[in-house]
Amino acid sequence: MQLFHPENTLTRGNYGSSKSQQGNRKQPYSGLQAHHFPLRPATRLDVLNRCLVSLWVRLRLVTLVAADQGLGIDELIRQVTVECGERGLLLLRIRDEIRMTLSAYQTLYESSIAFGMRKALQAEAGKGDMVNEIDGLKQENADLQSEVQKLKAKCGMMCCSMLFSIAPKLIKGHG
Repeated sequence: MQLFHPENTLTRGNYGSSKSQQGNRKQPYSGLQAHHFPLRPATRLDVLNRCLVSLWVRLRLVTLVAADQGLGIDELIRQVTVECGERGLLLLRIRDEIRMTLSAYQTLYESSIAFGMRKALQAEAGKGDMVNEIDGLKQENADLQSEVQKLKAKCGMMCCSMLFSIAPKLIKGHG
């Protein structure tokens, strides 16, 4: 949500004047920044948004100054708490939340690394078993292929012997 949108604001000095009157008039550069005022009343969300943005900007500025001076985050929070107790408590909650989040991410990272290592070790251990099983299946396949060849040869011999035993009877029967 954008707090100050150009369409919803009036610039200081244009109250009671129309856009056409302002367009013809050129104001000299005064070096001051134009201030915008919202046309609608501020809601609670607008105020909270403005406060949070202000707090974030202030925290960022104080963090930069503290880094320059070698201060820690706890000292920053202490200084902000002295100025405004509510902001200090909010910063404490934010700091604790960040620490818990980082801790959770660290734990998640470590457990995922451990899980990956376990899976890699299981794969390596299972690889030897699979190689042995493949070798056994290849040997079994070769044994079955040789048995098929033997059975084909036996079948061929049985057919030939049957043919030799039947052929003389067939020849005598037709003769």
